[in-house]
Amino acid sequence: MNTNQVKESAKNIYLAGMGAVSMAQEEAVKVYSKSSKESQKFYNQLIKEGKKFEKKSKKSVNETTELAEKKVKGLKAYANEQVEKIERMFEARVENALHKLDIPTGEDMDKLSKKIDALTKEIKKLEKIETSA
Repeated sequence: MNTNQVKESAKNIYLAGMGAVSMAQEEAVKVYSKSSKESQKFYNQLIKEGKKFEKKSKKSVNETTELAEKKVKGLKAYANEQVEKIERMFEARVENALHKLDIPTGEDMDKLSKKIDALTKEIKKLEKIETSA
């Protein structure tokens, strides 16, 4: 369940509660017209309960949303870790395949280049010694 679904679910619960309050209000108005004192008490009680419910539902929606967002972040981090593992495995397999085919890797080429540079320096030193002798 993603964050948007959680928010939508929480919103629907909130709207259902508000619908109940609305229907109760309509009933309260009907009762009020029949019996003023009793209906006014009932209506006031409904308002009081509606306010309590609204506070609870907002808090619950916020808590649920925060929890869902934390879970989504955790799942994203886990997915990233798994992708990185797959990339490392792929790189290792490609490197093994190149090695089996006797194709040098970038690291092999760097080592070879350094050896060539060192040999070139040695040859130049030898050439200087021969020409000065």
